[in-house]
Amino acid sequence: MSTGRSLARQVNDTLGAYVKVHDAIFAFSLRKLLPIPGLFEPIDYCAHELTLGVLSARLKDISGRQLPDVRPSSEAERAFLAALQSYALALQDTIDRLAHISANLCRKSKGESGYIYDSYNADVRAYKASVQSYAGLGANLNALYAAIYGAA
Repeated sequence: MSTGRSLARQVNDTLGAYVKVHDAIFAFSLRKLLPIPGLFEPIDYCAHELTLGVLSARLKDISGRQLPDVRPSSEAERAFLAALQSYALALQDTIDRLAHISANLCRKSKGESGYIYDSYNADVRAYKASVQSYAGLGANLNALYAAIYGAA
């Protein structure tokens, strides 16, 4: 059986992998400033879609199967596990939203039309709101973690 601490580390590892994908898609780069064919590699939205799907499935497993199996040893740990559950679900929502954007951009990069700029902008706005949600939950989660397990 997993412990709350090990599940928190798994969620944190998933967060780190997600942030790398987010940065690959949205971070500033010369590729976006100077889109010269052959000089810079295009963003591989299809690969990012697959990676995000794996990360989402990992969080679904943690929040749906592993976290409910943890038996808290104190009220503080019970509060932490509830906060971790909320955080994992919010992070999964964020990852799913970015996967949706990546899937649409993947299809567009293959020549399919249909993903218009207005839809993209609406998806990005919803994605940014989701980022704010999980980030807000993360501050409380970090405080609970430090109170129970120390600042490790």
